[in-house]
Amino acid sequence: MDIYDTTNKLVGFHVLLLPGHQALRTVGVFSLPTVGGAGGGGMGGMGTSTMSLLRRGQSNAVVFTSGGSIVTLTEKATPDRVDLLVQKNLYSLAISVAFSNPQFYRAKDITALYWQHAEHLYCKGDFAAAMDQYILTIDSLESLH
Repeated sequence: MDIYDTTNKLVGFHVLLLPGHQALRTVGVFSLPTVGGAGGGGMGGMGTSTMSLLRRGQSNAVVFTSGGSIVTLTEKATPDRVDLLVQKNLYSLAISVAFSNPQFYRAKDITALYWQHAEHLYCKGDFAAAMDQYILTIDSLESLH
């Protein structure tokens, strides 16, 4: 069973069902956004603004299988998705997801992702690719000296 993120053009979820089982019916559920609470941007507080009071709606999918199983999937919030992609060193995808959600990520937040990607590449010894990422942060970060 695959779920595709058509906005970012990637596979958002993949799982193999037990042999002989197949998805019979899928139902999507979406809750409306609510106001209040501590919503919040990802990356340790980056991306917070008046949007921190607005909690976006949540999408769920319920899948019924031929074996009688019920699989429930809940969409993660954008900051959680970006954080997960960074943890897996999938910086290009993390940057793409951040770009597609400007309500959570401002330009300086995306620049920080480019910087993290550059540092990761530099530590791996891929200096040419690291330089390409560092170049994308020029004029966006404060000098270290």
